[in-house]
Formats: sequence, structure tokens, C-alpha cells
Amino acid sequence: MNVDRSSDMLFAAANTARELENAGIDVLAHYSNGRRPVLIITQPPADIEGHLKRWGPNGSGGRDRVLAAEYQGLQLEWTERAPVVVTIRTRRDTFESREVVL
Repeated sequence: MNVDRSSDMLFAAANTARELENAGIDVLAHYSNGRRPVLIITQPPADIEGHLKRWGPNGSGGRDRVLAAEYQGLQLEWTERAPVVVTIRTRRDTFESREVVL
């Protein structure tokens, strides 16, 4: 990759990061995957649908999914965490219980 193209991509990534932050989306990190810049964000913009990039255990018995999407010539990545379901027993002598999603 030549220097001009590299600096153009960095400039575009900085502008996109600024736009996302102005829209209330936090940019957590950035890196280059060798083809284009990647921004790791807290949530996707409203009109973006991601594709599964990878998944892994979250330590609570569920799975976290990392999604990715192309956006303005960059790649956006964010993590979707599965909701935690907790069973609460209301009385010991009965079999009443309910599930609560946190």
C-alpha cells in the first residue's frame, strides 16, 4: 500500500470515528486488517446489519458474538452479548420459580 493511500484511509477512519461519536456511538479501538481500517465500536449505527465474524464463550454459560459490517470504506466491529437468564425460586416448599432476563 502506498503512502498516499494509507494516509487517505487514516484520514477517512478519523472522520468516520468522529461522525460515529457525534451520533452517540463510542469507538473503543482501531486497527488495520491489512486491507482497510477497522473501528471497534459499542453498537452499530441504526441502518447497519452485521455479519457474524466470530463467537466465543462469555464466562456465564452463554456466547458473545462479534459482528462486522462495511461502513464508508471501513470495517466496523461490535460485540453482542447474550442476555443473562436467572432463575429465582420463590419458596422452598413449592416448585414455583420464574426466569428473569437481566
